[in-house]
Amino acid sequence: MVGSLSQVSEYSLTAGAGPAAVFPGPDGKVWFAEETGGKIGSIDIFGQIVETTLPGAPHLGGITWGPDGKVYSTETAANKVAKFDPVTRVLIKEFLIPQAASNPGGIIAGSDGNLWVFETATNKIVRMTTTGTFLAPFSLPAGSQYPHGPFVASNGTIWFCELMSNKIANITTSGFITEVTLPQLNSQPYVTVQGSDGAIYFSEFAVNMVGRYDPATRTLRQFVLPTLNSGPLGITSGGDGNIYFTERNSNKIGMIAVANGTYALTEFFAVTTNSLPNKITKGADGNVWWTEQSANKVGTLVP
Repeated sequence: MVGSLSQVSEYSLTAGAGPAAVFPGPDGKVWFAEETGGKIGSIDIFGQIVETTLPGAPHLGGITWGPDGKVYSTETAANKVAKFDPVTRVLIKEFLIPQAASNPGGIIAGSDGNLWVFETATNKIVRMTTTGTFLAPFSLPAGSQYPHGPFVASNGTIWFCELMSNKIANITTSGFITEVTLPQLNSQPYVTVQGSDGAIYFSEFAVNMVGRYDPATRTLRQFVLPTLNSGPLGITSGGDGNIYFTERNSNKIGMIAVANGTYALTEFFAVTTNSLPNKITKGADGNVWWTEQSANKVGTLVP
């Protein structure tokens, strides 16, 4: 099924922004990191955008809201975590990650009050306090690679993808890791989210699927997307209880009807062609918001 284009809107950022990671703040705004522009930005439900360039315009990776009310973003090339004040719009401090050249990507606030940083090059997950102290990192099991796309589940554990080892995984606050191997080789699972039905949903970029894993029954279900080679990437649970995801290669936003239990698939076209939809999240207004990396825009869809 194809959704109505009238449900989709876009808002322009500065040239060369390259927006990627996105996260909803408790202030009602959606916050995003600009991968190439080196800026942290926010957009409110009315489309008002504010962008702030960090010193040195670093290559930004993940972004999250910390337990102390500050915004945290990974600086991938610089091997740092930036702490940013969302009120004054100034950089508070940068913290150097102890593991050299760790290529930090995803970052998320854990249920233990720490920031959890996913080191894609060292295959480690390191915890950082809000004051910048790094705790002993947790290593992935042997043969597991590229932790990415974390999400804190309702029970306080963190789910994430292992992009290069074809698995999704769960880590407890004490560091115990459980992995689920996917049936297709090299499926490139990218981002995880928990659905309104309690299951874990994740994008599978290379095999054109969205997966659903039920931790209670340990069963896996996969949905083949209608558009060939669509490149599912970001994924979120919308305000209507359905699952939404970006289709990077086909310039669409997809939806799986979870709320009514039909799991029917609907696709919505982005307004700008070849926009490269990237990460996606639910906003305070219940709409879904996503970044358009090549179009330098933020898009939104009214469910």
